[in-house]
Amino acid sequence: MKYAGNVSASDADSMLSANGTAVLIDVRTDHELRSIGEPDLADIDNLAVVIPSIDIEGNHNLEFAENLVASVPDRTARLLVLCRSGARSRAAA
Repeated sequence: MKYAGNVSASDADSMLSANGTAVLIDVRTDHELRSIGEPDLADIDNLAVVIPSIDIEGNHNLEFAENLVASVPDRTARLLVLCRSGARSRAAA
């Protein structure tokens, strides 16, 4: 699969609620997670998978793909990728 485009927060919520195989991948840095907060998907009985795509110095996570495969073994899962601005999520997707 390739990048399918941006979705709104409302659409993402619907996909994560309705689709048992949809997974939210949060690619923000640990610093961003601490300062901004993590997504809370408890009300829709889902969890976000946190796999930073870069570190605080801007170095790429060279193990991103391996981390993703280990965290989401279902190759048919719809992946929704989240970052602060959209640039890293698009690159990760």
